Amino acid sequence: MKKILLIGRKYEDGLESNFLQTVLKANFDCEILEMFPFKNLANSRILRFFFKLFANTKTIRAIVEKRIYSHISLSKYELIIFFTPAADYFSAKLVNACKSKSRFVIAWILDGPMTLPNTNFVDCDYDSIFLSDRGYLENLRGLTRAEMYPLSEGCRNIYNSIDDGASNDKVVHFGTLYTTRVIQIEEILKSGLDVDVYSGDYKPLLELKEKYPTSLQLNGPVFGITRDRVVRKALCVLNLQHPSSIDIINYRVFEVIGCGGLIATNGGSAVRRIFEGGGAIIFQTNEELIKELKFVLVNPEIAREHRKKALQIASENSLESRLKEILTILHSNKAKDTRYATNG
Repeated sequence: MKKILLIGRKYEDGLESNFLQTVLKANFDCEILEMFPFKNLANSRILRFFFKLFANTKTIRAIVEKRIYSHISLSKYELIIFFTPAADYFSAKLVNACKSKSRFVIAWILDGPMTLPNTNFVDCDYDSIFLSDRGYLENLRGLTRAEMYPLSEGCRNIYNSIDDGASNDKVVHFGTLYTTRVIQIEEILKSGLDVDVYSGDYKPLLELKEKYPTSLQLNGPVFGITRDRVVRKALCVLNLQHPSSIDIINYRVFEVIGCGGLIATNGGSAVRRIFEGGGAIIFQTNEELIKELKFVLVNPEIAREHRKKALQIASENSLESRLKEILTILHSNKAKDTRYATNG
């Protein structure tokens, strides 16, 4: 059985973990090589401290790379994928070592330019580089050793139908509370709507909690089926693309539409293109967002139509389709490349 190795972070609901399940279903042997030894401490202070050391200390990065060398030396692979942030930090030497043990080695870059401080992937001899941010791809065109292709993340788990039961009137936020997201939540609360937050660190909202003790509910992070239940029952889930993103559809969008939820997101042409026929609340300002939220609150049939359309879009953007696209591009390029003429 052909083997695929995923190098990145191993934590629940991360792209690597979800892509692992996709690859296994496609009858490959697959595993995740956790780039750090603290795989069960995804939100811990220890991990954040270690990552800071890793990012700023060549010696630590060399130790981590040595661990990866040891692992890949034990097998031969059909494909090795470096995910973000691994592709941003690891050396060209490591990538070359991987190429000696794998038919294909690629990078899948999931972030925008400001969250990728090193951009080591630019100077590495990958077979291909896939970027979720189309704008970033255009900015890098002609600067990378490898060919680049646009490839958004995808839906990990697609439900067959929406939840036709009565949804609540809660606006939900998951994940990191950047300053822009805190401001957005405050504006929604001011408008009289209720917000439920699920985050590993909701300290930035403690002052707002005192001001809106009943309208703002603070909860720890939720994953998997529990998160899906929250999404399917909510009025909508908030999504604010990172300010450094140029033209990206982030993972939150796919996570929500795949389980039949309603996403409210800003974004550029990539977002507008995928939701051209509906399926989401698209906004550019907080004023637009609040207007749309109040509209779907009093018009639940509109929200249901969005959810149904979103499930259709999800079926066209599954992780299975992403795997097929990667393999199609790699095999097509290999057939054209004379470097592979003697080794199949």
